Amino acid sequence: MDKQVFLEKMHQKQQRHGELWALLEKNYPEAEAAEIKKRISQFFLEKLTQNLGIQAEEEGWTNETYSEWAQAHLRAKLEN
Repeated sequence: MDKQVFLEKMHQKQQRHGELWALLEKNYPEAEAAEIKKRISQFFLEKLTQNLGIQAEEEGWTNETYSEWAQAHLRAKLEN
């Protein structure tokens, strides 16, 4: 999976996450929604950490790879 595909998948997950948050806020009292969000966030963090580690190993990504991506992202933001 190349960088662009990976970033697009992450963006899609972020959108779904936002939709879920809106649904919770609409259907639950504030305190309950906050607790549910906290638990869901913990779950997603664990899954993300596991999957990113697996993906990084399969793709041969290193800390240098991430640094290059971050610098490219910053350059793109500054150029626009």
